[in-house]
Amino acid sequence: MYSPVEAFTTCVGYSDFLSWSLLFNRPQFDNLVVLTTPQDLKTQEVCSFHHVQCYATEAFFAEGQTFGKSQAIDEFLKSDVLSKSGWLVHFDSDIVLPPRSMNHIRKELIETDCIYGIDRVSAIGFDKWADYVSDPKVFYEQEVWLRLDRFPIMPRVYKDGYYVPIGFFQAWYAPNSENSYPTVHQNAARADMLFAMRWGGQKRKLIANAVGIHLESEHGNLGVNWNGRKTPPFKSRVIPEQGGESVLGVWEQGGESVLGLWEQLEKALEEFKAIWFSNY
Repeated sequence: MYSPVEAFTTCVGYSDFLSWSLLFNRPQFDNLVVLTTPQDLKTQEVCSFHHVQCYATEAFFAEGQTFGKSQAIDEFLKSDVLSKSGWLVHFDSDIVLPPRSMNHIRKELIETDCIYGIDRVSAIGFDKWADYVSDPKVFYEQEVWLRLDRFPIMPRVYKDGYYVPIGFFQAWYAPNSENSYPTVHQNAARADMLFAMRWGGQKRKLIANAVGIHLESEHGNLGVNWNGRKTPPFKSRVIPEQGGESVLGVWEQGGESVLGLWEQLEKALEEFKAIWFSNY
């Protein structure tokens, strides 16, 4: 009997990462929903572009929360937005699953009384990620090897000697779960661990034949965005060697980006055309 795999992710101020993760992740799930705030219009626009359902809630900042990620997840899991008739996957919006990842992961989702996680590697900086996407190297090589050397691998989390699948990727069988989320923290810290530890140590499983790619705009300290987005935008910051203007780079002159200057040039050209043709 086929068991659907539905997914959800939270995204507040992370639309630049979400635009990449949805591009790769959306086709791999039966259904996917993005949790955000009513005020995060950029995230909503990205969802519209990818034709993904957006669940907007005030729970992220309700009752004085610094960043109530777990409160928003708890509210969502208690709703009827997802069917919850099969497996649920919670992943972070800055996690990219390489093509065919869920094909491998689905084969491992067997024990319905377990929670599952995967490893992750770190792609630090937009330009490194863009280089990889434009000249990709497969993770599943010749159907024999899972290559974990494409990017630096990140550490796993253990508690009392047992693996803990943390919130960047958690998969569990919804019909066997109470489908709620711990709400004891006012930011994005630790609730994911508390959720995973509802399952006993031997029921927390690592799926060894899959890996997620963690996108980072720069190398940051652990938890830098747990109280809301602090890291710079995920975009190119290449400065041309010869001092030329690069549209791809975030090259700035007098506080104005190249794209901003281009928009001013187009506006000036339209004004010139209007004056010119008005004389004829």
